[in-house]
Amino acid sequence: SSTTYRKLHTFVGNVDFRIADQQWVGVSLQSGDLQNLEHIGTDAATISAAEISGDHSAWNIHYNGSFDKFSVKAQWLGVERNIPDATGVTTEIKNQRAAVNLGYAVSERWFTYIDATWADTDTTGNTADAVTAFAPGARYKYGPGWIYLEYLTSTGDISRDGDIYEADFDALYTSIDYYF
Repeated sequence: SSTTYRKLHTFVGNVDFRIADQQWVGVSLQSGDLQNLEHIGTDAATISAAEISGDHSAWNIHYNGSFDKFSVKAQWLGVERNIPDATGVTTEIKNQRAAVNLGYAVSERWFTYIDATWADTDTTGNTADAVTAFAPGARYKYGPGWIYLEYLTSTGDISRDGDIYEADFDALYTSIDYYF
């Protein structure tokens, strides 16, 4: 969040390999520092002077494939953040996540998909069970943009500090975009 921590001095690397026609696998890595922005105000000089007080890292293994009208995207990732509180005690936040997206091009204008995600915490003291989310949806290309319709149901989410929490949630989303 722009009011809690921001990432600084972050190294990001990504390597993708084509394994067959329209299929790729890859690895992404990220590592850097965290700057505590809580309770320091919003002026730029104060923010840039705030101390670096934590660090973050993440890894991601991913796959993308297209097979005629079908598409598959999958990823497995791990996240770690070391965040000190106001007294200087550091909380190590760790979790693993996975996501799969299956899609089907019904026609040139219609595309249907389902997103499925899973996340589980490895943070000491966090008793949340693994959380899941499912989001079937469709999009329609109406000319200069897309119309989206998606239903989301989940058993939890990821908080601003990057950890998992349980919370049942259901929503129906519709949106329209327009490209110039």
